[in-house]
Amino acid sequence: MKTLSTLLIGIALSMSVWANDYSGSWYDPENTGHGFNITADSGFGHGIFWYLYRPDGSSAFLVALENCEEFPCAVSLAEPSGPWMGGKYSQKGNTVLGDPVGMVELIPSENGLNAKFELVGWQENCQGKSSGGIIFNGCIGTIKLQRLAF
Repeated sequence: MKTLSTLLIGIALSMSVWANDYSGSWYDPENTGHGFNITADSGFGHGIFWYLYRPDGSSAFLVALENCEEFPCAVSLAEPSGPWMGGKYSQKGNTVLGDPVGMVELIPSENGLNAKFELVGWQENCQGKSSGGIIFNGCIGTIKLQRLAF
C-alpha cells in the first residue's frame, strides 16, 4: 500500500509540473504560419522564438532578448540578421540580433497562451501612424495560441 501511495503522489507531482510547462511549439489557428517556439527551461529560463510574416508576405522570425523565468512573461524582441538571411546587420559574416523591434507578453489562459504584442519598431508600415492605424495595421494586438507539440 505504501508503494502505491508513493507512486500516486509521484504521478500527481509530475502532472502538476507538466501542467505549468509551456515549452514546445504553439500556433495561432487564425493565422497560418504564425507561431511560437518556447524552449525547455534548462535552469536559465525559457527561450522564445516567434515565427511570422512581414506585411509583404515574406517569412521572418523574432527572438526574445531575455529568457522567461516564469509565466506570464514579457520580453523584448529583435530580428536576427546576417548575410545568409539577407539581412542588413551583417558584421563580417556573423549573424547578429540588431536593435529591439518590439515586445511580447505571454499570458497563460484556459485554452493555451495569449500573446500580447507590440511591433511598431519592426514593421515599417507601423512607424509614424496614429493609434488607430497601429491597431489596423496589426502593429499591436493579442494572439490566442494553442499548443501544437511538446
